[in-house]
Amino acid sequence: VNLTPKVTDAFVNGSWKTILICGQKEGGDGYTALDVSSPEPGSVSVLWDTTVPIVKESWSVPCIVRDRHLDKFIMVVGSGPDSTTHRAYAAAVDLANGSTLWTDLLSTSSGINMANSAQAIDTDFDGYDDFVYVTDLSGHLWRYNLSTNPWSKQLLFQTSQPIQTSPALSIDQAGRVVKTMALGAYIKE
Repeated sequence: VNLTPKVTDAFVNGSWKTILICGQKEGGDGYTALDVSSPEPGSVSVLWDTTVPIVKESWSVPCIVRDRHLDKFIMVVGSGPDSTTHRAYAAAVDLANGSTLWTDLLSTSSGINMANSAQAIDTDFDGYDDFVYVTDLSGHLWRYNLSTNPWSKQLLFQTSQPIQTSPALSIDQAGRVVKTMALGAYIKE
């Protein structure tokens, strides 16, 4: 396990829990979720340990989304570096049990490709996320609209340069989502 862990509070399996999620990065394709709700020694338990079928090395730090239609917490991850099929995917995983809810092909390129860590934003501050943004090495910025069921995807930006950063999100004074990202890649074939 050598991916930066993600810690979140989520309502799963009938109660609120503090969950630590870690991935294997270059070491494998899986993610593990631990219940770390209690600070007592020996109280940490494994919620699930899963492999997401499209993830080629779990490089993507999980993005935790609260979905209004399913009324549950979902983990969104991107696929790791793929130099074989040159595809980048996003995937949604049920935070309660680690099952894959869906996978979505973002792009195919002529060289190595991957999806970066997604970012979610709740624009109306109602406790449910409204949009998820994800970038890929093919130079795309994608937006998932969570107000639709199933989520709808839209290409917002495309460049000939690779994007290997996760978008930073903020809301301006007019209520618009501002997306900031950097171009370039540190992964080469």
